[in-house]
Amino acid sequence: MFDQKAYKKIIVPSLIIMLALITTGIKFSFVWGTQTSSFSIASMLLPLAGAFGGLIQLGGFFFAKSLLGLNAVTFGIPTFFSALNWSVATSEKRNATNMLLGGTLQVLIPLACMMLFLTHSIGGQAGLYSAYWLIPMVIFKLQLFGIRSMFLTALSSTFIAHALGSVMWLYYAPMAPAQWLALIPVVALERLAFALGGYLTYLALSAAVKLAASTYSKKLKNHA
Repeated sequence: MFDQKAYKKIIVPSLIIMLALITTGIKFSFVWGTQTSSFSIASMLLPLAGAFGGLIQLGGFFFAKSLLGLNAVTFGIPTFFSALNWSVATSEKRNATNMLLGGTLQVLIPLACMMLFLTHSIGGQAGLYSAYWLIPMVIFKLQLFGIRSMFLTALSSTFIAHALGSVMWLYYAPMAPAQWLALIPVVALERLAFALGGYLTYLALSAAVKLAASTYSKKLKNHA
């Protein structure tokens, strides 16, 4: 019998990670002022593992990469928390635990990142850059009023990753305040592309799961 939940939690996350590995070499944009580190299509795909119950697979993937020294700066932390936000948003449970976790991801973490950025000697001179991290907070407020959409989830998730990644990079690599400020319009285009790409990919994968379930059900009826 076709188990749709098992299919989503095993097959789809594994497929996402495989696609991420294949597209790692397809560069999307360079990381904040460096020509050696860059975002790839994989950066957009991997958080979606959380939407299909693949947090364990994703955590194992990043752990393996860290052992190989391939996550030297962030250890996959921004992407994992982005995936966790997808997981909470797509959960069928609307309980206090998920509400608390959603608030932590979309309010407390961005707020903490803003404080760490603004209190840094360089970040404090480029404070406007951190205003992007108000976006997940606004989206969480909209969710409290019942305004929900997968695109808003994608947008919130990508800015959670951006907040964590930016702060980690701020404390790791020297950059002038002017460089951070110059990146503000770049970030807008980059994150909008990530959110839109993640949203469309989520829709495609969700449709594929439903199609697989429907096809299997029809085959059962035909053999009945």
